[in-house]
Amino acid sequence: MKLYTNEGNPASLKIVIAASYVGEKLELNIVSIDDYRFQAPRRLPVLETESGCRLFSTNAASRLVLPPHPGGEIQVDQWLEWEAAQLQPLVASISSLTTKLDTSVQNNIVEK
Repeated sequence: MKLYTNEGNPASLKIVIAASYVGEKLELNIVSIDDYRFQAPRRLPVLETESGCRLFSTNAASRLVLPPHPGGEIQVDQWLEWEAAQLQPLVASISSLTTKLDTSVQNNIVEK
């Protein structure tokens, strides 16, 4: 699978961590948000599957890489919704206070 993201995008970490947890190798591609391939919709990160399907939802991509156990879907959805509605806005506001995010953590996870 290929993960397309722009440099310092914290949203890509969810997919990178899920893939790392299950031992799925990701090909990480750093691209510009202005790249014409990602204009409809204009959103990064994008996970591209082996079949060429592109997922622009980090929650959908994470569920594809690391599906919940049968019967656990509701709890997984609940936590993904909490993360998207509560945690992610907080992280975004904190990260906007810094001048540049350190991408070495993300790169280190992908390389393992």
